[in-house]
Amino acid sequence: MTDRTNEEHNVRMAKKKAAHDRIVASKTIEKGLLIVHTGKGRARPARRWVWWFARSAMA
Repeated sequence: MTDRTNEEHNVRMAKKKAAHDRIVASKTIEKGLLIVHTGKGRARPARRWVWWFARSAMA
């Protein structure tokens, strides 16, 4: 294993950050994570979620 100095490390990380920033800048679609807690495991809350999701997808 080679020993790298802080300067070499910083240069390498700056290159990685620049590449990552270019990729992020090209993204146009926003995505997210939605977690639905359905309570005690009954089907009724899940049914409401499916109804809401289907209705919003049609809009």
